[in-house]
Amino acid sequence: MKKWWAVNVVWLVIFIGGLIHLLNRAVDGSGEEQTLGLRMISIAILAVLFFFVLFIQMSWRHSIKKKTWRKLNHK
Repeated sequence: MKKWWAVNVVWLVIFIGGLIHLLNRAVDGSGEEQTLGLRMISIAILAVLFFFVLFIQMSWRHSIKKKTWRKLNHK
């Protein structure tokens, strides 16, 4: 479980850093000036990625807890 928490902290730092970057940049990689609409689209894409990773993390957590439960009850 400790590895699971460590990975979650790393992902949280990555997403917060990405969000701060998206909110503070004036021009994106193609040279387009960032408007409120473009920032919202970028944040929505980051949110979709966040929920995809969240789904994977919850599946991983479920499998870890299931293995731990089996070890405790089958001694």
